[in-house]
Amino acid sequence: VDAVLVSKALPRHVPAEQMGAELAERLGPADDVELALQAACRFRNEQLLRVGLLDLAGDLSVEDVSSELSDLARSVVRALLPVAARDVAAAFGPPAPESRLAVVALGSLGAGELSYGSDLDLLFLYEGTGESGGGPRGRASVHEYEARVAQRLITLLSTPVREGFLYRIDPRLRPSGNQGTLVTSLAAFRDYHAVRSQLWERQALIKAGYAGGDRDLFERAIREVVAPAVWRADPDPAALRAEIDGLRRRMEAELAAGEGDRYNPKLGRGGILDVEFTVQFLQLAHGGRLPEVRVPGTLPALAALERASVLSQRDTADLAEADRFLRRVEGRLRIAHDVRHSLLPAGGRPLELLARGLGFGAERGGTGRSAAGRQLLDAYRRQTARVRAIYGRLVGTA
Repeated sequence: VDAVLVSKALPRHVPAEQMGAELAERLGPADDVELALQAACRFRNEQLLRVGLLDLAGDLSVEDVSSELSDLARSVVRALLPVAARDVAAAFGPPAPESRLAVVALGSLGAGELSYGSDLDLLFLYEGTGESGGGPRGRASVHEYEARVAQRLITLLSTPVREGFLYRIDPRLRPSGNQGTLVTSLAAFRDYHAVRSQLWERQALIKAGYAGGDRDLFERAIREVVAPAVWRADPDPAALRAEIDGLRRRMEAELAAGEGDRYNPKLGRGGILDVEFTVQFLQLAHGGRLPEVRVPGTLPALAALERASVLSQRDTADLAEADRFLRRVEGRLRIAHDVRHSLLPAGGRPLELLARGLGFGAERGGTGRSAAGRQLLDAYRRQTARVRAIYGRLVGTA
């Protein structure tokens, strides 16, 4: 709060390079890990407060909020990775000469679509042979060494300190899910996706982005593994549609909460996932022959699909409008009402407060509290019905 009060104006945009430089300066060369975490948490909280206040004031678009929060998360990961590596080196000595580690962001972070309270979906890839130089705890193979670095980074990011904690980490999108190893060699990553990867893993890789570590290794992974696995030349559109629709409906039935799943902006009927699955189906169906649609973010991908004449102008506009609306509702639920889930209140004071915060109730002469809630629910139902209709026409098989 002090940082906000002493500033004359909150900057609407802080470049990622500036975030990284300031955070590195705050962490400094000190060996005290707790102090480093305190500094990182304070920096993250200051930036989160800046973005949240500008968001609540209506000064940032949905895309701006996602971009700022994603840049912040990537800056934190990149700043703490050397701290994790230093801790492991203190125990096992310097890494093997050819050892390299890349941190790959998937999900909302990989696509630059992070929201308030979002988990970070991280995948760790390594390359190299041999053993570390040795230390108080002996030597470690490249796999063990880089696994310890990855585990240490996850611990640093998720450990509570006085200032709070940084991020919840979700490594379940690694090959073989929870049963897979925390870190994967580039060779094993290549072999897995050549013969065993499932559709949901291909969908996840569409959003793969660089989060930290060795950039050359990351780019090789994208070029040598991700592109061949995801962008197959001649997919069977009927089989692809059936598999994607089946996965989407299972998620809707098992994960969406609410009255008939109507009020879950992310997982429910006509929600954010309907938009994403529509976009990803079209990308997977056409990306093998149209490299220009291989775009990680949902809104940029919609624009690319329209330019490639895969998606009509009307459908593009409707899906983009709904995606912005639903992400704004989800973000406001999280930042202003302090909840991690994406469940829209069905009525009462919580709904009215949320609706007022989103600007409903002031239009069309609305004066009573009930007017705001009704307007929000009407808009929500209209947007989700439109999305589900498009999804059903382009992807749905039921």
